[in-house]
Amino acid sequence: MFFPNILNAYRKMYLKYRTLSNLNAIYYLHILENYPGITVNEITLKLNGSQPIVSQNLAVLRKSGFVKQKKSGRNVFYYINYEEIDQFIQLSHNIFNVTLENLSENRYESLMKIKPLLKKSYLLFKSLTNKKRIYILDFLYKSKAAKINEMAKILEMDSPTISFYLKDFKSIEAIETKNSGKQKIQLLNVDFFEKLHKLITNV
Repeated sequence: MFFPNILNAYRKMYLKYRTLSNLNAIYYLHILENYPGITVNEITLKLNGSQPIVSQNLAVLRKSGFVKQKKSGRNVFYYINYEEIDQFIQLSHNIFNVTLENLSENRYESLMKIKPLLKKSYLLFKSLTNKKRIYILDFLYKSKAAKINEMAKILEMDSPTISFYLKDFKSIEAIETKNSGKQKIQLLNVDFFEKLHKLITNV
């Protein structure tokens, strides 16, 4: 289930959501939305900031696909990539089964409104770029179910570490816990990951 192409997709999603969950990046999108076709120099003047820092922030947004540029002679003009932003707003809602409600046509307002959801998406994919977490998830997928002390012995990790790594996934129901006598069994929510993989491979 956790093949190299999926792990690469996790990293791609992590980098994109890291950008979208950053208030500074969202504010740059706010400027571009109000002043489409603005240049680095013009943004620098509006922010009373440093041109290298402005250029760096725009480069991050462009690399993530949320900003487009057009060149005309020596000038470079920047625009919001509305399609990409809308896709990731929708993706966050689909991952966590949240209904899109009363979002503004203004992307800055929409992003600010769903900032907690963007942060949740960012933390999910950040967790999924951790090799030890993937190691544990893959073990659960192959074993179907396991107790934490069993995983600790087989994976040569201590039980508190495994519990810590599983905590984030339990909060979004990607890992389920069931009682077996006095012991608790950990199960991978395969449906969650199958749905997640289908969503992110279509992006």
